[in-house]
Amino acid sequence: MQSNRIFELRKTLEIIKADAVVINDPDNVFYLSGFTGYGDGTLLITSTEAFLLTDSRYDIQAHEEAPLYNVKMIRMPDSDEFVSLVKECRIKNLAFENCYVSYTFWKLLNDKLSFCNLVNLDDAVINQRMIKDESEVKIIKKACEIAGTAFLEMKHLIVPGVREVDVAAELELRMRKKGAIKPSFDTILASGYRAAMPHGAASEKVIMAGEPVTCDFGAFYKGYCSDMTRTVFAEGEADETLLKIYDIVKEAHDLAIVSFKPGMTGYDLDKIARDCIESYGYGKEFGHSLGHGIGTQVHEAPSVSKKGDIVLEKGMIFSVEPGIYIEGLGGVRIEDLALVTDTGLEVITIG
Repeated sequence: MQSNRIFELRKTLEIIKADAVVINDPDNVFYLSGFTGYGDGTLLITSTEAFLLTDSRYDIQAHEEAPLYNVKMIRMPDSDEFVSLVKECRIKNLAFENCYVSYTFWKLLNDKLSFCNLVNLDDAVINQRMIKDESEVKIIKKACEIAGTAFLEMKHLIVPGVREVDVAAELELRMRKKGAIKPSFDTILASGYRAAMPHGAASEKVIMAGEPVTCDFGAFYKGYCSDMTRTVFAEGEADETLLKIYDIVKEAHDLAIVSFKPGMTGYDLDKIARDCIESYGYGKEFGHSLGHGIGTQVHEAPSVSKKGDIVLEKGMIFSVEPGIYIEGLGGVRIEDLALVTDTGLEVITIG
């Protein structure tokens, strides 16, 4: 699949009239090469050649993971060997990732490559990553399966008297046992009044009877993330307002999924769920976007929000996660990942 990705990137280089591109965003390096030495690899891709630049620690790994690349032991960013390679390849117009380049790397490009015209690649690779190929869809579905089944297996542990951190630790352990390399992100687990915090990290708070418990988690598997949120109520008498809010959030969540049509933008889909919640008088309590793209990063393009002007196309995977949060009382969020198909959305989360 990397060969197709390189091919698409080379078409972009033709459009922007660049002879080559240097890639050092770790996620883009992995996407284009398969190399997992995050932060210790740089790609130089020309119209005919592809180089992976790393150091001796990753020599064997780089050759195994990136067979399409000519692996060179060149330490970046301050490297005379890199300058020599650019000259050897006769590169005159070099594209770079303006949204990722550090000041040190920019100094290298600007000072030592004065013989090159620097061209802004902009978000070309990020945009390319929005459309998932078959292999990516398969991996993300597996990551969803790992997370979802792990949650179902430990859901019974969410009971009064247990600390949030203990529930989160058990969930992460089960995901690892099922094949996750690590969690996609620090597990969010917030109970009771803390559930009013959309990103409330697990604390030492003890879960109390009837409290809502928001669990937002994901599995990182073969370089890709999953992401899902479930709000459950601990055994006991729950607050009537929170039970009502749960039903509203579920309605907004389901409505967005069944209402999706090809050609919609992220704004259009966000508005469906937002209008539903606003109709019940909780518009101000739904402060975040409806969703975000997911892939090698847990948050990436496209945005499913008030500012989401990108058309949601076949092959995109993004979250649908409406929520209502009331300070001092609690909150509810329900999140699933959805894959855009020819006819609508396929929910790929489990549990």
